[in-house]
Amino acid sequence: MNSQSRALPLPAAELLLVRPMKSRIIAFLFVVAATGVYAAEDKTDAWQPIRFFLGHWKGTAEGEAGTGTVERTYEFILRD
Repeated sequence: MNSQSRALPLPAAELLLVRPMKSRIIAFLFVVAATGVYAAEDKTDAWQPIRFFLGHWKGTAEGEAGTGTVERTYEFILRD
């Protein structure tokens, strides 16, 4: 027997190399698409319930020590 009789025919050898590559490409595209859909749906503002606190606030305070004025500033430091 010579070595050529044991070799796979060219189409079968191509299938062994092409199918795993196609599977990897399809899996990669699925992951990218799923990540994009998740990112697109996640546009809700997690800070909306407390956004009304943002800004510069002034007021008065009364207590045992007496009366006074109070100033507060609330702002986001990072991107949100």
